[in-house]
Amino acid sequence: KGTVTENSPKGTIVTSVSASDADRGLNGKITYSITNTLDDVRQIFEVNEESGEVRLTGGLDYEKKKHFQINVRARDNGGLTDSCKVIVDVVDKNDNEPIIKIMSKSAIISEDANIYTVVTMINVQDPDSGENGKVRC
Repeated sequence: KGTVTENSPKGTIVTSVSASDADRGLNGKITYSITNTLDDVRQIFEVNEESGEVRLTGGLDYEKKKHFQINVRARDNGGLTDSCKVIVDVVDKNDNEPIIKIMSKSAIISEDANIYTVVTMINVQDPDSGENGKVRC
């Protein structure tokens, strides 16, 4: 499992995987690869085939995708393999501005309008999550 902030720069190490092989010599050399084929994992992450370090190679946006599953395969030179799933959680940053929408407004306000007369209704939203998405007007 790994955790990475949505604004982390490319090259950030997310986590590392490791495997061992009882064989000696060339047959015991292990290489790692990502086997995901149906999603965008290969455009966002890479695994160092020698060290097993999983690095960020693309951009992340918490508001679009909060979790990734990376399928990593370890292969020895004899052709034997094993695999694991690496779950990556994306951490939200306060990177979105609040959005103000005017729902309705009065075109004319009488000068003798009562106090607390509604003159406009607004809606304010922030796509960030948790504390980052709270808005004060």
